[in-house]
Amino acid sequence: MMYKKFFLNLTAVMMIALTSICLAACGSDEDNDALVSKSELIGTWYTLEDDWIMVFTESSVTIYEIWNNSGRY
Repeated sequence: MMYKKFFLNLTAVMMIALTSICLAACGSDEDNDALVSKSELIGTWYTLEDDWIMVFTESSVTIYEIWNNSGRY
């Protein structure tokens, strides 16, 4: 009798967990407002945290990593 109650409780918890995961995964990920034209990207871009520089030209992207004077990142 105790095992039956435990199994029912476990099943209920699993169903709630699966339902919440399924509902979270069903949202729309399409964000058409985030599209950027090529001309908006051309230029030099700097990261604030990782010390990277990205240079976008008409036909290529060059990535530079900034190192300090001691040769350590």
